[in-house]
Amino acid sequence: MLCRSTWSLLRRIYYLSFEIMSDLLSSPYGLSVRRNGSCLSTETDCGPTWSPFHACCPNGTKCPKGQGNVKCCPSDADCTELVDNTHCANSTANVYKAKGYFCCSSDTSAFMNKDTSFVGCTDDISDLDDTVSLLAIRYHGT
Repeated sequence: MLCRSTWSLLRRIYYLSFEIMSDLLSSPYGLSVRRNGSCLSTETDCGPTWSPFHACCPNGTKCPKGQGNVKCCPSDADCTELVDNTHCANSTANVYKAKGYFCCSSDTSAFMNKDTSFVGCTDDISDLDDTVSLLAIRYHGT
């Protein structure tokens, strides 16, 4: 049986973890979606990642400068500490992991270049060759 002080400590830990989790940003904020070519008309183009891929965020969100893996934020301030790497700003996209987490739209597959570790998304895996590895979905979109 747990003593009263132990229950009190457990209760405080629970409430503290709830407060921390409530500070995390949810959609439309989160990891950007990588697109081969250009972003959709409903997205903000945050610039190229690895040519021809672009980081795309939902319209109305910002892409702060200087991020290694683009996060979609509510302002021009870097929100990396507030973004949970298990979700994309576009809630229908899937999360993948190579060296870091990134997102691809749900109708594409993710891959990593074996030599450079650069990542991308493709509509057709038959176009890929032996210089890349396919990546598994880490977290499914809704």
